[in-house]
Amino acid sequence: MNIQDFLQQSVGKWFHHRTSLELMPQASEVAKANLWIDLLPMNDPSIVAICTQANLDPVGAVGALKISWDGRLERQDNSHVGATHLLFVAKGEDQGYFLQTQMGQDTLLHQGHYYWGSDESLTLTLEHQGGMTEERLWYASENLRLRTSLRHQGQTVQVVAFCSEIRMGLAAANPSN
Repeated sequence: MNIQDFLQQSVGKWFHHRTSLELMPQASEVAKANLWIDLLPMNDPSIVAICTQANLDPVGAVGALKISWDGRLERQDNSHVGATHLLFVAKGEDQGYFLQTQMGQDTLLHQGHYYWGSDESLTLTLEHQGGMTEERLWYASENLRLRTSLRHQGQTVQVVAFCSEIRMGLAAANPSN
């Protein structure tokens, strides 16, 4: 498997279950969501717009995803609905960077780095004000994807999370997004 295979395997409708723990103060949070993930062609207007904004030739891109979600946090009644685009650009055989935009916004939201591991895991790192978030994703089986994430502030880990995602089917994208 390589990064392109990983992105292709991500396509479909997924049930997402996340448990996170904020270390100081100790507080846990559980979230559940439906995810719709689509692989986008490099000539998709949204991907062309990202490339234009980042002054990037899409030839170097290894793949692009549209991820839509509809979920809830435990103990909250309101739903969290949204969508994002991720564009992966190679800078070597097993690493590169990714660009992320929020649907409905014209500006880049984030730029981070990815690393494809020999264990067939994808690690994403994103630096933010005074800290960094690191997320590792891998497949336990074809229809079970797992991820862990750590959010650091300086040298201190502030939040840890574990997610399991179960493929519900190869349905088209969420029609509401």
